Amino acid sequence: MQLLILVAVVLLIVFWIHAFVILYHLIRFGVGPIPKQVSLIFFIGSFILFMFPVLAILSIIFTP
Repeated sequence: MQLLILVAVVLLIVFWIHAFVILYHLIRFGVGPIPKQVSLIFFIGSFILFMFPVLAILSIIFTP
């Protein structure tokens, strides 16, 4: 169980680094407000889509 939690934490870190790189480049090198709005939508969507499996795994792990 501890190994599963460790793997989940590592995947979380890798995912958020990847999302941050995409978000940073959209904001930094985008011209005008449209890339910034797209990056905000991407960030919110990636967070929501990431939380679904996390909550599913946590409900499986902590179910008696």
